[in-house]
Amino acid sequence: MVLLLACVHLPPPVATTKQVEVRALVDEEWLGVRFDMAPGWHIYWLNPGESGMATSIEGAGEVRFPGPERFISPGDIQNYGWGESTVALMENPGTVTTLQVEWLACKDVCLMQDATFQVDGSLVNAKLDRHVDALPRPLGELVPVVEGDTLTLAADDFFPYSETETNLLGMQKTDAGLRLQVSGPLSGLAQAGDVFYEIEIP
Repeated sequence: MVLLLACVHLPPPVATTKQVEVRALVDEEWLGVRFDMAPGWHIYWLNPGESGMATSIEGAGEVRFPGPERFISPGDIQNYGWGESTVALMENPGTVTTLQVEWLACKDVCLMQDATFQVDGSLVNAKLDRHVDALPRPLGELVPVVEGDTLTLAADDFFPYSETETNLLGMQKTDAGLRLQVSGPLSGLAQAGDVFYEIEIP
């Protein structure tokens, strides 16, 4: 007797352009989307800065991104994103999930790119622990000192979320830390060394 098994073959969870390779990763608890950029190219964070477009991943609930880098583009335009590589994470639903990914790749020019993956959350192909550890942390010990409309943080840099960016009037590095001048609520990520912290000031 011959037993016939029906198998569903999903396409490889990878998309490649000349500028960016995008790959879906799966471990027991997380789905990851890894972006590897060609030399000199970058993509954008949730708040792209003064130009650009936020990287978007849809299909598996809340997406958690690591902290960004700061880029200075021609014309002294400040942007937030990633060069080289980065991994975004979502909770693994354990089922076949369709991920729709859009990003803007920039170097001397900018190119709009996208990919669609069908990812089987039961097929583990990676260990994502170190990427989970790299996600922004709760404020914890990085408590701001508030004096009127000025906040001082023991941090090296600050990346505002788009919703409250207009309330950040200025930023200066001092001996006491990073001094932020604000005109209202402020939220974003403070970077201290290699660690990012979630900041939300009412």
